[in-house]
Amino acid sequence: MLLDVNQLNKIRSQAQNYSDQQYCQIAVGQIAAMLDVNPMAWHHFGPYWPLVQELFSKYRSKDTRPMEWGDPPSFLSQYQYGSDVLNAIAALTYLNRDGDYLAQQDDSHSIDMPDGSQALYLPGVGIVNTGD
Repeated sequence: MLLDVNQLNKIRSQAQNYSDQQYCQIAVGQIAAMLDVNPMAWHHFGPYWPLVQELFSKYRSKDTRPMEWGDPPSFLSQYQYGSDVLNAIAALTYLNRDGDYLAQQDDSHSIDMPDGSQALYLPGVGIVNTGD
């Protein structure tokens, strides 16, 4: 499923309080937490998994994840959206294309914020408590 770059930019504009780097760090942290709970969930990223791998290498290099299908096929280059932040949004949008099916609505988990603090994240809702 290819996504419209205008739609991705619209989603990005809703989080103007974060730089692109901060946004990517948060996104990768959320993906890492999800994969800690279910390591096989990487399959749900489909064609966006190579992008997620790249994001891990840039924003969380100490925590790389395996990609069991080897080198990505060349056709996957069409899933590049020109920036890390748009690639992160695309991967998460694809993941949630049918709703958040990887966790129950009430299964929360902790994520790392860019300032080093922890936040409680509730799938389908978002950040519900930043510990302030």
